[in-house]
Amino acid sequence: MFNSRVFLSSMVPARVIRARGRLILFLLALCASGSVASLSAAIADLSDASLAGQLQSKISGGLIGVRPELKELVKRTEGKPDQATYLFLLGLSYQDEYSEQAVKIYEDYVRKFSDGQHHDFARFNLGGAYTDLEEPEKAIGHYRWLYENSGNWTFRNEGRNRMASLYISNGTAGEGVPLFESIFKESTLDPELRAQS
Repeated sequence: MFNSRVFLSSMVPARVIRARGRLILFLLALCASGSVASLSAAIADLSDASLAGQLQSKISGGLIGVRPELKELVKRTEGKPDQATYLFLLGLSYQDEYSEQAVKIYEDYVRKFSDGQHHDFARFNLGGAYTDLEEPEKAIGHYRWLYENSGNWTFRNEGRNRMASLYISNGTAGEGVPLFESIFKESTLDPELRAQS
């Protein structure tokens, strides 16, 4: 039987293990024992109904914990309408940790599901991910699309506001003058917006 504790303690100083927490220890032990590969194989062997049931029972613990199930469901639903939901949820699962991965998934969603239920949300999240990656031009592109094309007032308004903020933070405020003017006009009509401006 493989003893992960002995293996890990001989390779990594104890203070490092304590500092990074139990999660890292668990992942290292899984990798060393080959359990990650067997976990992926086990998920791939589940029936569609079993996989969906497993996802449903585990999702309350957070999206990060169901990434393997989501990845498998994205593969299984390729070319089907159900893929939109799984792809969007997979993007959300990466958003706070791995912006690069979230960008790939959201770009895939936007490309495949231009009329999808979560299209505007995916574009909005793409803007945020590109902002996190310090690629403001790409972020502005997605926010501009929302401002000009979204049928949802919240996404249009928030896209405009985020574009304006990016123009200011980039030192290109002059490009955002029309946006600033529209925000100012709206703010004169709404006391809450007036206080924000």
